[in-house]
Amino acid sequence: LLTRVAPRPPFVMGEVVDQFPDVETAIRTLCASCHVPLVAGLRPYIVAGRCYYDGMFWPSSLMVPWRGDRRDSVVRVSACSAQLSDIRMPHVPLWWGVRPPDMQVLRGMFW
Repeated sequence: LLTRVAPRPPFVMGEVVDQFPDVETAIRTLCASCHVPLVAGLRPYIVAGRCYYDGMFWPSSLMVPWRGDRRDSVVRVSACSAQLSDIRMPHVPLWWGVRPPDMQVLRGMFW
């Protein structure tokens, strides 16, 4: 789930991307799905001429109707412990963003 922005109405909309014509588009789409405004810059991430931000902008499926099969689901992943996410890391000290701990400590958080 991505947040697509456009210069004309509708200016902001949710967009589900589930097909990729090539590996480069897949990588760019994944990068766009992690592009958090202010943290990664103000400008949107551009994929195939369209502008995108992180999909966590949409807090629920009520605001963005799901366009797939009823059995399909969206898994929300958050690197900053967002409460509505399905997969999130535990709360960590703020200074780890500047000076991360040893690799063994990081691996120990999930394994």
